[in-house]
Amino acid sequence: MINWIFYPKSKRPPLIASKIVLVFEQAATSIDSRSHDLNSN
Repeated sequence: MINWIFYPKSKRPPLIASKIVLVFEQAATSIDSRSHDLNSN
């Protein structure tokens, strides 16, 4: 689960924001840096 928040809190997030979060949630296991040991720097 990805924790995210939309501002202003008094408005609903646009559908595109929810879709973007869904894409990241679906890819989370393959991009999780805790499960990959990469030398990025």
